[in-house]
Amino acid sequence: MSKAGNYKTYGDLPSLEAVKRPKDNFMRVELLQNMDHLKALVQQHQVLISMVSGEWCVPCQKLAPNYEQLAENMKDISQIKCVYENIDDENCCHKSIVTNVPTFLVYIDGKLSKTFVGEFDKLTELVNKILERYASTSKSQIFKTY
Repeated sequence: MSKAGNYKTYGDLPSLEAVKRPKDNFMRVELLQNMDHLKALVQQHQVLISMVSGEWCVPCQKLAPNYEQLAENMKDISQIKCVYENIDDENCCHKSIVTNVPTFLVYIDGKLSKTFVGEFDKLTELVNKILERYASTSKSQIFKTY
């Protein structure tokens, strides 16, 4: 199992009660504030991953701990940054292109390269490929051995 988890369906995820969070602490990942913040992060990092979610979204709440773990694993790799956006926030950068949540958007070298709707396993596959490209062997191995 990868360090980010290996869930194929929402039924495989932990129960909502096990992961439910207070509204003011929905995610322990940096909140993408606005379009200027997005532009700055895209310029600073070769890879930017954003999870667009809603506090009311049960699948989002179930995937949140796994995304947080992914962000935690990436925090020491300067080329890669994980953030999240609340779809209900008026400053949500991707509100006009996201039709379902959770949605994962991956910027690579300044361009929106991949979008996954609720497919955390596909996101982790892509992250492992990215790690092979950007991260040292030791960081890559840490991520893959969960």
